[in-house]
Amino acid sequence: MDIIVFADGYYHLMEIKYDFNFAVLDFFEYCDALREALATYNDEINRWVMKDGRHFFGCIANENY
Repeated sequence: MDIIVFADGYYHLMEIKYDFNFAVLDFFEYCDALREALATYNDEINRWVMKDGRHFFGCIANENY
């Protein structure tokens, strides 16, 4: 699974290396859990902002999914 982040004026894919058990949660539930763990919602700009200032935009399945 990769996450999509916005930083320095560009969108980036960051690979998350974890052995996801899709029998427990589906892809979107894991994405929601990652977003909640890595970012907080900023009402003023209407975006999820990670602790390092990058903006969290979502998840995408990579070839290992």
